Amino acid sequence: MLYWPVVLSGFLICWTLVVSPHTKYGDTWALIPILLVFLAVIAVHIGLLVKSGWTVGLVVYGLLHIAFVLALIFWSLTLISKDSL
Repeated sequence: MLYWPVVLSGFLICWTLVVSPHTKYGDTWALIPILLVFLAVIAVHIGLLVKSGWTVGLVVYGLLHIAFVLALIFWSLTLISKDSL
């Protein structure tokens, strides 16, 4: 379960690279998986903390990964919706 957040990040990158050439300005149909991945990443990190205990390493891993995923989400939203932030 420790690698699930990384797998979700990989899915986010693949989804963006596959879908972005086929979208146009304002397309919102391709944004739903991005938002679901963000919610899944947060849920998996909370699940890791609850299941394995609140260790400092897992808290740092969660915070750093969520910050990384936020940057990925802004990149993905910009590429897919063709809208600058």
